[in-house]
Amino acid sequence: MSEHIYNIPTGKLTLNVKYGNPDDFFKVEARHNPKRGFLFVSKVLGKHIPVDSVKMEEIYDKLSEKTILSIDKTKKTLVIGMAETATLLGFGVYKKLNAFFDDKSLISYIQSTRYPAENALPFEEAHSHAPSQFIHLSEPELYEQVVLVDDELSTGNTFVGFEKILFDNMINLKKITWVCLTDFRKENIKTTQKNINDVISLLSGEWEFEWSDRPKSLPSSCENINSVKHEDICSLGRYINIDSNNLSLPLNVIEQIDKISPKGNVLIVGSGEFMPLPYAILEHIKNKFPTNKVYFQATTRSPALMKGLSWECDHYKEGVKQYIYNYEHDSYDQVILCVETGNNEIVQKMSKDMRSEIIFWK
Repeated sequence: MSEHIYNIPTGKLTLNVKYGNPDDFFKVEARHNPKRGFLFVSKVLGKHIPVDSVKMEEIYDKLSEKTILSIDKTKKTLVIGMAETATLLGFGVYKKLNAFFDDKSLISYIQSTRYPAENALPFEEAHSHAPSQFIHLSEPELYEQVVLVDDELSTGNTFVGFEKILFDNMINLKKITWVCLTDFRKENIKTTQKNINDVISLLSGEWEFEWSDRPKSLPSSCENINSVKHEDICSLGRYINIDSNNLSLPLNVIEQIDKISPKGNVLIVGSGEFMPLPYAILEHIKNKFPTNKVYFQATTRSPALMKGLSWECDHYKEGVKQYIYNYEHDSYDQVILCVETGNNEIVQKMSKDMRSEIIFWK
């Protein structure tokens, strides 16, 4: 057990780590949230820090190699990535697991989402700045095992509650495997978990936090201009499972990429929970164009106390402030912003501020 202490503007965080090196996975920053005053800023997720896609692939490999030992490759399997932060992590784990399956039709991917759709099931993430989530289960009776993927388990309560929803609605479900980068559940909490022997992580320990400056509320957001309708955003990966048959770039997306003709050091920017399909664009660019390094990052609604750009209203017209942290345009030859909405004034403002090209997944 090793102790690591982080003094940040909101208080002091103490980590007691059992295995794994925190410096390999994250740094700690203050968070403007009265529920939790700190944030593990991942060095491998491609969210708050831009990450070389080679490093991201290494993480997907490590998690999938451990996960495949916990699941049955002959059973119908659904991988679920948790919004907002882990939608790409879940997708990356799915793609690596897919390679282990002889019958590719047995495994598919879906993410949870902040945006409700007809027949979507709601659940809560208690400590989040945006606690309400939804999962859209297509043909839930087909699945015998689920792989739940999140970046961090702090208490495990979200997964415990989510497990109940899945078991209640997936009548043939026999097993759920938890997969995360970091597992910080306390020992007394672990004993209440149904799948105690099936938690996959790359780092494990416990944390304690002492507040010194606790905010009273979240930052205010702008007026809700127009609530997001699920038919206005991309269904694939959110309301339609991604599988080996449908994960290909639309022709209009390929044409947009060809027109940009990426080269050198490139940064691909996803938007919010819209990360898996921009990463598919990244893979296409790496395979086809003369790039040096290709990095990935996504905007977020998480109000961290870090340097970066922000927009008072998001391009979904949901009325939520949006951020991109640690953004340095001059570090890249090209920056490409990928969005699933149509073009609007906020997309144009984001692109102008980032000095980026835009690819529309529509």
